[in-house]
Amino acid sequence: MRVAPHPHIGIRTATWLVEGAVLHRDSLGNEQRIRPGQLNLMTTAGGMAHSEESPEDRPPLLHGVQLWAAMPDQGRHGPAAFDHFPVLPTTSDGRLELTVILGDQAGMASPAGDVGPVAALSVVISPPPPTPLASTGTPPASTAGAVALDPAFEYGVIVLEGEAVIGGVSLGVGAMLYLGRGRSELTLDAEGTSRLLVLGGAPFGEPVVMWWNFVARSDREIRAAREDWMAGRRFGSVAGFDGEQLAAPELPAGRLRPR
Repeated sequence: MRVAPHPHIGIRTATWLVEGAVLHRDSLGNEQRIRPGQLNLMTTAGGMAHSEESPEDRPPLLHGVQLWAAMPDQGRHGPAAFDHFPVLPTTSDGRLELTVILGDQAGMASPAGDVGPVAALSVVISPPPPTPLASTGTPPASTAGAVALDPAFEYGVIVLEGEAVIGGVSLGVGAMLYLGRGRSELTLDAEGTSRLLVLGGAPFGEPVVMWWNFVARSDREIRAAREDWMAGRRFGSVAGFDGEQLAAPELPAGRLRPR
């Protein structure tokens, strides 16, 4: 992995790994290696640049996620920030192991604190125990367990490893199941070990314009951000990266519209 210095506006990025390692550098002067189970949270706000690359002494595989969360209008022009959280809260409930990446769950809160009405939860499902030769007369559990949800949130679930049955729907690696709103609980099951990422949040309620690495509210803001990046303004520089920064692609001729 080798992503040269590039800019962002208007988002928070949450980077969380299952395997491997990534070296983060940014225009605030931070240099941070992230390992499995840890969280990097970058608040780009009005403007920030960073690079991401695999360190030389890396494990052979890289597996993880980077979530982009659009910042609400209030605060998105504020100062940029970066935080690293080496330990995230984890608990076990039967065959489920829950890790809170963002938000609150099962009486645990992410150390990232209040980053808005969002949720990101890793769920590892263990396989069911072997069926005993002599039945005890007690029927086996119909699911591995259930995860509590906020009915006001909109949810989706991604399978990162294995296969799982999510709310009665079978899903494989790389697939995402959109759950919508209004649910207070989600049942989960799997025949083998699997890992899911449960994502949720309150409906955003603000139209956004997204182009390249920029999330804004208007075509004018996007074009100004690109111009500033190419002119060396606003975003600062990333020290320590051996190479040139990324050039922004050409903007389309037409006006970028909110969606």
